[in-house]
Amino acid sequence: LNTKSGLFNFSPGAVALMGLKAGDQIVCHKDEEEMESWFWEKVSNNGFLLRAKENVTKGLIFNNTALARAIAGSVDMQEKGGKCVISGDPVKQGKRILWAMITAPLKKAYKWKE
Repeated sequence: LNTKSGLFNFSPGAVALMGLKAGDQIVCHKDEEEMESWFWEKVSNNGFLLRAKENVTKGLIFNNTALARAIAGSVDMQEKGGKCVISGDPVKQGKRILWAMITAPLKKAYKWKE
C-alpha cells in the first residue's frame, strides 16, 4: 500500500487466494477492538473496484488515499509505502468471508521506490 497515491496492489497470489478478478469490488473492515487488525471482504456493490493494469502489476489494484493512511496510522507506519500479506485462512461470519491482513510488516515498512 502507498499512502501518497493511495495505491493498493493485490499480488497474483493474493488474487488467486481470495478468488478475485478485475471488475470485482472489495471493502476493508477495521476490527473495533484491535486497532491494528484489518480485513478484506469481496462484495457485490459499494466497494472499491479492482482493476487490472498490466504496466503496474500482474495482480489487481485500486486507489484510496484515506484508507491507505488509516491503515498506516493504525500501525504507526513511518514510510509512505509498505507490504503486508493476506492470511491463508479466511474468517467466516455467517455468509461473509473476511480475509485478515497481516499488518505487522508495515511497522518496519521498507522505503518505497520512486
